[in-house]
Amino acid sequence: MAEGARNCDAHLVHISSDYIFDGIKGQYAEGDKPNPVGYYGRTKLAGENALKISNALYTILRTNVLYGVITKGRLDFVRWVVESIRKGERIRIVTDQINNPTFLDDLVRAISQVIEFRKFGVYNIGGREFLSRYDFTMRIVDFFNLDGSLVDKIITPDLKQPAKRPLNSGLVTLKAESEFGYSPTQMEETFRIMQEELGI
Repeated sequence: MAEGARNCDAHLVHISSDYIFDGIKGQYAEGDKPNPVGYYGRTKLAGENALKISNALYTILRTNVLYGVITKGRLDFVRWVVESIRKGERIRIVTDQINNPTFLDDLVRAISQVIEFRKFGVYNIGGREFLSRYDFTMRIVDFFNLDGSLVDKIITPDLKQPAKRPLNSGLVTLKAESEFGYSPTQMEETFRIMQEELGI
């Protein structure tokens, strides 16, 4: 794709991830040194590096924990929480994974802005608030008036996941805010939009 973009002077926008970092420091800026701990993060970093040496016009947008209005396919985290609890199912949520969840509409707006203003290089795109996955879940519970007693606190090792994940992560968005006016939507407003558009 980079070669094709270079040959026709196209602007290639690549979506990357906070998983390129090891999750030790947390709240990563664009200039922080990548150190992925899993295969997914290594492939994302390899994609970034391929673009950087390609001589193509590129923008890399790093993001994390995407959620929002999705009408088909796999449920996003918010809808999974809402639908699981409304069915009376217990859910196990980690307290030790920290991110700044990203509303899909905000990412779409950022893509549009970097194209419109011809911004090249690396930018972080994320939500305003850094919080654990458990705290994010409880914000969902409060907004949608769900039964919080069905949410069990656990830590990442309890999940016994084969792939290692960065724990204290998330992305500082100051560069995008100052250079092209990126402005994340307030979290409860994102829930209101989802409630209105999806009828949840």
